[in-house]
Amino acid sequence: MKLGRLRKIGSRLYTSNLKEQPENLVLLNLWPLVDAYLPGALIADRTALENRPAVDGSVFLIADHKRDIALPGVTLRPRKGPVALETDRSFIGSLRLAPPARAFLENMRPSRARSGVARTLSVREIEERLDEILRQSGEPAIQRLRDNARLVANQLGMTNEFQNLDTLIGSLWGHEKRGANRQSGSHARQGYRTIRSDWNYSTNFLLSWRVRHLSPARRG
Repeated sequence: MKLGRLRKIGSRLYTSNLKEQPENLVLLNLWPLVDAYLPGALIADRTALENRPAVDGSVFLIADHKRDIALPGVTLRPRKGPVALETDRSFIGSLRLAPPARAFLENMRPSRARSGVARTLSVREIEERLDEILRQSGEPAIQRLRDNARLVANQLGMTNEFQNLDTLIGSLWGHEKRGANRQSGSHARQGYRTIRSDWNYSTNFLLSWRVRHLSPARRG
């Protein structure tokens, strides 16, 4: 390392940017860094639906790696899981992104927050996201999600998760058709993030994907 030209900001991570806060650099270059530390990982669980790190900086992934990776402002939290499916979306570099059907199924699995936020969303948070799809894109969109989830559930052996998701969708669908609790529901939903109906994650995940002045040192 040449004096005054590089600084270390994480495990095997150096930058030539000597002014910017490390947390900002990591967020700006998050997904290329994830790809460098965990090549081939699948963005999964709550991260696949929230489109960003959790409030505590957690990024949940499926990867062949046992330990969390702490970076400034962000913690990569990999877990073992099924291999990528054909329906999983190509993302930055070698990363893949769980599509809505798989993401909703995985979030139907309850999890506890051992350190930081839970790996999966709460039932209420899932309801909010499903309701947004139904209200903004209508019945065809929610039906496509249900049909795709059924196929993914068969591939991943997630029958119970699909049954729970199907019940949740049916309940919301019934309320939508009856017009029940529309007014109270709109107040309860205030403050929740609107999900884009076209699910175009790739253009709205973060500000930039280009690695500028920042790169993990490779093991030789």
